[in-house]
Amino acid sequence: MRGESDIAYIGKAGNKDGIKRRISQYYYPGHDNRTSLRMKEVHLVEHSDLVLGYRVVTGKEAAETAERELLRRFKEEHGELPPFNKTG
Repeated sequence: MRGESDIAYIGKAGNKDGIKRRISQYYYPGHDNRTSLRMKEVHLVEHSDLVLGYRVVTGKEAAETAERELLRRFKEEHGELPPFNKTG
């Protein structure tokens, strides 16, 4: 990495209840939710000082645009995606 960051994942949720559901998935993942299982296994267990940040936007298109821009900026600054946004 070119720069250090404490950001582990950048994502979006469709509505207010979506945020609550998305966060609870990290603590209680299903058997086939790979990102959530990795988050719980590696980050949530080892780092009790986890901080959640979020931005409220209006509409699905605005959420997708915000997520895409945050990922682009992160990759530009660090030369790679956040650890839990990586595939494979």
